[in-house]
Amino acid sequence: MKEAGVGWVRMDFLWSDIEPKSGQFEFAKYDYIVNLLNKNNIQILGLLDYSVDWASSCGKWNCSPTDNQLFVHYAVKVVGRYKNSIKFWEIWNEPDSHIYWQDQDGLKSYSILLQYVYSALKKIDPDCKILNGGLSNGLSSINRLYERGAKDYFDILNIHFFENPLNLHTIKAVAAY
Repeated sequence: MKEAGVGWVRMDFLWSDIEPKSGQFEFAKYDYIVNLLNKNNIQILGLLDYSVDWASSCGKWNCSPTDNQLFVHYAVKVVGRYKNSIKFWEIWNEPDSHIYWQDQDGLKSYSILLQYVYSALKKIDPDCKILNGGLSNGLSSINRLYERGAKDYFDILNIHFFENPLNLHTIKAVAAY
């Protein structure tokens, strides 16, 4: 990656890897990766994401936590550990997609989770930058995030814009968006 000129990576810090059992935190794998990337001057956008089976509202990775404070506790542990190495954190991935967040409720439950996580992370690292989970369904999702009261709980608006790079009109489409 260094030889290819990569300057940033977007990397999952999976809750299921880090806290496989309640209160049992395992950081060895992530310590190795973070140290290796830092050593090679590659910045990290850390994703705090997905439920662990024991805390999931449906028993699967893509459902909201049964208790938001469980997710907050995990997020605080991760950011507290890496706050000297990582300053940018994305909270979940595509919470407006049924693939990554079930059950879909117009971002209502996600917005509540985002508010809790943002507040907790800013207490332990006021300099960190929080991104909302990348939104994949366009302006309607952005509007829902704002309608649900989450506009003050991220520092960088994160959207996932999918366009074919071979399409000659892609740049115009992105600019219009």
